[in-house]
Amino acid sequence: MTAANTKNTQRQHKQNATAQEELKDNLVQVIAHVEELMTEWGNDFAKEREHIHELCTRLTHARFHLAVLGQFKRGKSTLLNALLGEPLLPSAILPLTSIPTFISWGENKQAKIVFRDERVYEASFEKATDMSDFLAQYVTEEGNPQNKLAIARVEVECPTPLLKGGLILIDTPGIGSTFQHNTEMTFKFLPQCDGALFLISADPPITQVEIEFLKAVQAKVIRTVFILNKIDYLSENEQHAATDFFQVVLHEQLRLDAHEPVFAISARQGLEAKITGNSALWIDSGMSTLEDYLLKFLTKDKMHSLRLAVAKKAGVILENALLHIRLKQRSLTVPLENLDQRLAIFDQKKAGRNRATAYFSSGYS
Repeated sequence: MTAANTKNTQRQHKQNATAQEELKDNLVQVIAHVEELMTEWGNDFAKEREHIHELCTRLTHARFHLAVLGQFKRGKSTLLNALLGEPLLPSAILPLTSIPTFISWGENKQAKIVFRDERVYEASFEKATDMSDFLAQYVTEEGNPQNKLAIARVEVECPTPLLKGGLILIDTPGIGSTFQHNTEMTFKFLPQCDGALFLISADPPITQVEIEFLKAVQAKVIRTVFILNKIDYLSENEQHAATDFFQVVLHEQLRLDAHEPVFAISARQGLEAKITGNSALWIDSGMSTLEDYLLKFLTKDKMHSLRLAVAKKAGVILENALLHIRLKQRSLTVPLENLDQRLAIFDQKKAGRNRATAYFSSGYS
């Protein structure tokens, strides 16, 4: 590439970055105006105002929520640990409890437990296993059955390069386990997600429960990445067959492209590769391809997807608030209409009584 071409490319990148920043600033101003409106509307909209403020903050700081979603025991926590490069999150036989774990960039390994009564408990760690053992007390059914400790959320910070660009990875409880409250919580949590890593495995193949869940996911998020995990248990032919079957399901059930990308990985091998420093195994596990895709997304598409996600969520919040106002107005006007009807009936009865009184009075006069 010539020096002139290099300069043109750099100039184009700079112009694109400036345009992206202007679009972000414009959307921030619009959402901030919506927040001001809700402040004027009063305390009835405190919750909606809080959600709008959170969206505005996330957009300002370019924080993209990418949740790992899927059925129980598909390997979600292992996948996250592989992406993080260390076994920071508990991954056990028992399912996670109904608490999302938000994982963001930080210079040190830290965990913050946020309780529903707004108490906060923070801890720092040197070893990944120490953090995993600590978190297990709060985010697993074994340590915190049915969330008896009343925890609102868990926040984790770690120095993982993938997170440095504002990506927030979210570990969620799996659907379809023996604990119904986990499935319910995951569905309720979907509006907080901007994108999803949707995980299945070949044994068993994708189920009808997962298909219905995936439809709900697609309705809530802007970007979905499809992942076939546990390929280390499959032969090469079985892997191709499983991938093809998944793509057919995505095409027929969700009307996606027949060749929708599906990342075939072994999260278990990927984590082992990171722990042992085995770069060849990292490539063979398929995790290298997935990581490259995510890094490319962060560089080129994250801000565009984040703007779309935030605008969509803010629109839903505003629409629901306006619906609430209309219903409230209706509740105020309906009694007035009823009162007018009752007054009319009362006037009719009063007029009839007056006529009867006059009649009988005239008869006795």
